[in-house]
Amino acid sequence: MSILKPINLEYLKNISGGDDLFFKESVEMATILIPSRVAAINQALKAHSYDDLYQAAHKMKSTARMIGMPCDLLEQIEHKAQAHSPIDELMRIVREITLISKAAVRELRSALR
Repeated sequence: MSILKPINLEYLKNISGGDDLFFKESVEMATILIPSRVAAINQALKAHSYDDLYQAAHKMKSTARMIGMPCDLLEQIEHKAQAHSPIDELMRIVREITLISKAAVRELRSALR
């Protein structure tokens, strides 16, 4: 999935079963949760806290899945945090998930219009 199309709302549309209010509220919640989770990931990385980094990436996956955002980078963060991989390896992945997340939030906001 490219950064130009970081989400796929088909899953959310399917589980909403045509309930426009549920869909809208779920998208609104995601526009709040995604930046919050990314901030937690970046904060944990800055603090070199592998446990917090793992937890933040893990918590973000459910929201990411709901909006059709790929979770492979979040899973890489989890695995590398558990393995206590070098911070510079994690920095590259965190930068990428941060960029994708910003694009995802922009697209979510567009879906609300």
